[in-house]
Amino acid sequence: LQQIVATMQPILSSEDEKCRYRGTLLLSEILKTKTEMYLNAAVIHLLVVFFCSRLDDIHCIVPCIDSLCALLSNHGTEMLNSRKYSDCVDILTSIVKSHTLHVRSLTHYIYIQIYDSITVAMIALIETLTLSSPFHSLTIRVTLVGAVTASIYSSENV
Repeated sequence: LQQIVATMQPILSSEDEKCRYRGTLLLSEILKTKTEMYLNAAVIHLLVVFFCSRLDDIHCIVPCIDSLCALLSNHGTEMLNSRKYSDCVDILTSIVKSHTLHVRSLTHYIYIQIYDSITVAMIALIETLTLSSPFHSLTIRVTLVGAVTASIYSSENV
């Protein structure tokens, strides 16, 4: 997967939105279909950072949300066990803070994908609460409250 991402760098950073979308979609399809693929914590983190940053690209929202859901579903345990990265919190925070995800013109399908991703992230974060320190637990609770508030506000504006 790392070689594919490195090879696709010009496509993923292209100024052509169709090109960027197709490259992001390809990565998304790989993550969704290759559920047993081993990814170490550093690679998972790199993918999380990439897809979270790409949430602000309105043309790539759906494959990014799909990819984040796939990462949470298929590699959530690795994310939770990582002492170096806080990928679950980063995903939830990025979804809540993304400006493009709160635009009224988004389709119902995209909103469903957003809620699915938030749900998967919350389940992973709740599992983390039982394993983490009190400080980490407080950080997660604050993030969860912000996510719920933002999602309620967002659904009222649809």
